[in-house]
Amino acid sequence: MRSSVSSQTLTGGQQRARTLLEKARMQAGTERVWMKSVILERDQGNMKAACELLAQALEKYPTFAKLWMMLIQVRPLPC
Repeated sequence: MRSSVSSQTLTGGQQRARTLLEKARMQAGTERVWMKSVILERDQGNMKAACELLAQALEKYPTFAKLWMMLIQVRPLPC
């Protein structure tokens, strides 16, 4: 699954990658699948979708540190 998503994003098949990740979230729903979903949306500039997925992922996996690091990336702290 992971290689399919990677190859789709490299060849411009972002919608196909989204579909694969959505299926993976429903079937396996691991921390890494959620993280990859957020990364795809972030890299495509779809910050609203990235933030929504990230919020859902943090509810499911509140101890997965990489998700918290991603939250800081998409919502920088005010100085």
